[in-house]
Amino acid sequence: MPIENVKIIMDSESFGGPLCGIFEVMKQIEGDRFIFFAADMPFITEGMVKMLICNRKKKIAMFQCKGKIYPLPLAIDKCVLDLQSSCANKSIMSILDNADLEIIDCSSKNCIEFFNINTQYDLLKALEYLLKPNKNTNP
Repeated sequence: MPIENVKIIMDSESFGGPLCGIFEVMKQIEGDRFIFFAADMPFITEGMVKMLICNRKKKIAMFQCKGKIYPLPLAIDKCVLDLQSSCANKSIMSILDNADLEIIDCSSKNCIEFFNINTQYDLLKALEYLLKPNKNTNP
């Protein structure tokens, strides 16, 4: 079954990293503010999405959990594009240097919301976490 009304956006700088993809989306899509998620982070909660949508104090909003700042999920204003001459070989965290940034504290006990599934092992750990009765520990 074909997917309709989907626009595929390719990075203008090959292998430039996730930041290039984020910037390319903001260049090609109408809007003033964007929210980005990683497809390999299945434990993001509805509450976190609402916090990003409602948080409009600063140009960039990111989460921190137990003192660590996470690059995704991310809310970012389109005007941040003006701060960047190139995104190649830059991390998402590199835009923080001179950014108008709001850090949202995640009160999670175990920071599971930020767990990435990058390998088969990670997938098994995530499944273990989902199946265990006490979910106060990381996968």
